Amino acid sequence: MQEIEIYKLKYRRMQQKLFLLFISLVFIFTGCSQKRNSLNEYNLKGDVVKVYESTFEAVNKYGKWEMGDKENSGNNSMTFNESGYLTEYIDFDRNNKIDERQVVSYNENDNLSEASIYDSYGKQKSKLKYTNDSKSRLIKIEQYDADDKLNATYVIDYESSDKPIGGKYKNSDGIIESSWKNEWDGDFLKLQIQYDTLGKLDSKTYWERNDNSDVVLIKSTNAKDSVTSLIKISYEYDDQNNWTKKTVYDTDGKIDAFVTRRIIYAESASGKLNSKQLIGIWKESDNNDWWLEFKKDGSYDNGWQEQIKDFGKWEIDEEQKTLTLKSNEPGNSKKYSYSYEEQKLILSSMEGKDRTEYERR
Repeated sequence: MQEIEIYKLKYRRMQQKLFLLFISLVFIFTGCSQKRNSLNEYNLKGDVVKVYESTFEAVNKYGKWEMGDKENSGNNSMTFNESGYLTEYIDFDRNNKIDERQVVSYNENDNLSEASIYDSYGKQKSKLKYTNDSKSRLIKIEQYDADDKLNATYVIDYESSDKPIGGKYKNSDGIIESSWKNEWDGDFLKLQIQYDTLGKLDSKTYWERNDNSDVVLIKSTNAKDSVTSLIKISYEYDDQNNWTKKTVYDTDGKIDAFVTRRIIYAESASGKLNSKQLIGIWKESDNNDWWLEFKKDGSYDNGWQEQIKDFGKWEIDEEQKTLTLKSNEPGNSKKYSYSYEEQKLILSSMEGKDRTEYERR
């Protein structure tokens, strides 16, 4: 991760690099104040305990852009502790198998102390150690490999405030390979200027945000001030004003990807599900081609890809935790016991032999 200029590629590639930069340079993009926890840094409101994020390719069908297959990257989960600090970040492939797992730890003052990175087999492959000054400001991050050999060092510079004015990247020999300067708009970064190993201007990255403080534009320019990348983003929000879906547009103004978020709030982690929450489209977690749609009028459709395979009426018994699908086709009706775990709908046969997980689409 020797490049600070991270916004040059398409969004789904950029998204992976963005988090790698975040986990190594935590709180550089935002406030760096002890009053701001990880939920603040991710601009998450409410008592959030976990977030699942999935990236889908954009497919143009008959002139309309729709979500296609899940990408093999850009799928992750984030877990937060009771104080709102990030404790675990997991990257998944399109089949929900772990690619990489990062475990973050803090000291008694809620300052970052260490992050351990594990591969898909659970073997530790690298480690990050964080150093704070007497004002609890992050001033240094050291990156070690699996053999505890120092690979890189990030030094963060401040003036009088808690916001970093810039920093530098040093390789394992202590040589500065790149550096950067920051400009702020309140608690959020609006411009980062990147320099090469000789201290010459390499690139600039600009951020613009909406009234909800979510990034709506990312622009990168080169040393000649020519635009090399222009990413625009639009959002859909839940009732907590957290985004649950975003549409990403590339430099040419075409839709590049759709990103969805499943946000787990502390109050919704209890496993309760009512009729209102059931309404909508649910995709099988292990096979996104199969889906169930529960409608407000009490009807349902069960389909595969774009084909409706079954339809009828649905009934839910919240006390017994059973869901009945009364098919219009004789002999196709089914009754399930259900559970609701981390906003996943889990349907099991009454005998308990078959179990299928569904995620809201």
